[in-house]
Amino acid sequence: MKDEEWLEFTNNIINYPATKSTEIGVLTDANLNKKYLSRKYLIDIGITCGFISLIPNPKKLLKVILRILEANEAKGRRKHVRVHCTNADTFNFRRNTVLYRGDLVDISSAGILCQLPDESAKLIPGMVLDSIQLKLQGVLSMASGTVYGTRKATENSLHYLIMFDRENMSDKTKSNILSYICRRQADFINEASEEDAQSAPEFGEMKDGGKLLDNKSNDELTQELIEELQMVDTELEEIDDILKAKGGNVKKADP
Repeated sequence: MKDEEWLEFTNNIINYPATKSTEIGVLTDANLNKKYLSRKYLIDIGITCGFISLIPNPKKLLKVILRILEANEAKGRRKHVRVHCTNADTFNFRRNTVLYRGDLVDISSAGILCQLPDESAKLIPGMVLDSIQLKLQGVLSMASGTVYGTRKATENSLHYLIMFDRENMSDKTKSNILSYICRRQADFINEASEEDAQSAPEFGEMKDGGKLLDNKSNDELTQELIEELQMVDTELEEIDDILKAKGGNVKKADP
């Protein structure tokens, strides 16, 4: 959508009775109309979670986002890290002497989201499963848990949320789950890094309508980085000024 369409869309969310309490923040790569758009979103429309320009420097970008979150006291509600499982990660359990097998959708130290190809198990909220075997990257672990709820996956299938009985969970199972979560997080970071590396232009490669990216000296690259960081610091000051003008109590983040 175009800038004006996004503005109208956001304004409709804030002014619609059912969604007016929604806290909205904007992440954008817009540069030409940055000052105009920031004023429209922050002052005219009144979004409360900031107008953030995306920049190549991840650490500085994170600092900007954290500043906005801190100003809005957005601490989040999730207590457990959750990761998506692979197609090879499965589970099974016995009920009334029948063995049921299923696929893991995601997992945290608190529970699993799973899917059963055979709905004959007829799991309902509150049902206790005493013997759940998890297979996480080939490592087997035993657990027990309670069916907490369901959500629609497709027109003909459901996802089941099962919360672990952590009080009776063995230390080995806890360790296996934690190790799996750490490995999956590392896999995600590595995949993202590989994608960035593949999409990044090589030195000397054609870019921006034929302009060559020559091999630059360390001094030149350092100067570019300094200018980039100065631009972000200016944006931080602008955000603080705008939030103060709206009566917000902006807390300063540690440098």
